[in-house]
Amino acid sequence: MQRYSTGLFSLLLFSCVLPVGGCAPGMRPVFAEQHPEIVWPPAPAPARVRYVGQLRSASDLNTPPKPFQGISELLVGAELPQPLYGPRSAMFVEESGHLWVADPGGRCLHRFDLERRSYAKIERVGEAPLLSPVDL
Repeated sequence: MQRYSTGLFSLLLFSCVLPVGGCAPGMRPVFAEQHPEIVWPPAPAPARVRYVGQLRSASDLNTPPKPFQGISELLVGAELPQPLYGPRSAMFVEESGHLWVADPGGRCLHRFDLERRSYAKIERVGEAPLLSPVDL
């Protein structure tokens, strides 16, 4: 059995794992453009609703990897995305870029920050748990 110095072993480990973490690629759009556009009501009436895409979990935000994320995922495993269990209502706040989703199936509110590509799951308001949030 060969013994390597700690410095050499660290260098070998880092050089093997670095490609997994890699450099953060350019940010992809959260929602791909739809061609043709899906709108309601259909033409010739003026469109009042336009389909832009869907979010099923936090991983759909297309967040670029964080530094050393690949190393972390190798060592402790990937973090599981937070799914939407039974979304009932959604609201977009244009000033903040936040999309809020009421999810009584998950007993929570989901907050997707579309500008910063971040996610938060809100299960309590103060000390009170959200047992069945159905509207926003």
